[in-house]
Amino acid sequence: MNAAVRDDAIIRNPCMIPGAGSVKSRERKIATADQVVELITTISPERYRAAVVLAAWCALRRGEVCGMRREDVNLAKGTVSVRENHVELLESPVRYNKEPKTPPGKREVTAPPHVLTFLVQHAERWASQECGDRPDQPGVPTPAAPRRRAHRRRAACPSRRTEEDRHCPCWSVGAC
Repeated sequence: MNAAVRDDAIIRNPCMIPGAGSVKSRERKIATADQVVELITTISPERYRAAVVLAAWCALRRGEVCGMRREDVNLAKGTVSVRENHVELLESPVRYNKEPKTPPGKREVTAPPHVLTFLVQHAERWASQECGDRPDQPGVPTPAAPRRRAHRRRAACPSRRTEEDRHCPCWSVGAC
């Protein structure tokens, strides 16, 4: 770029302009504890409640929640382990689980007792039906996008995405 400035091809080196190349993210609308509770109580089918609870109270990303398996939940210790991310490519129907990008991405997260209650209910009612004893199947299903949007409208948080559930204040205050 400096050579282009010397050759009068450009007036200034854009790499030297303060703020050039930096993109500001829009401010995220964070759900309140009441909005999360409303979403949990209105979402259907009910089997998606565990996914919303994990994202909101354990600060997990959508891919981490969808990659969760029964063996990742330790009820005795009150923890969930993040070992894999579920990946869905936008440009193709390919879906697969993979390890987190960085070593800190693999972690053990302490889950509040009420979250464990949701996970126990999920395992008893749906995980065994969907997964059987097949270890290659995720234990928490991927919520369908159209359903998520409808339930978010009812819960008064229409512009939020599943990825933003982990920014909910609930995980830090245990509000619900």
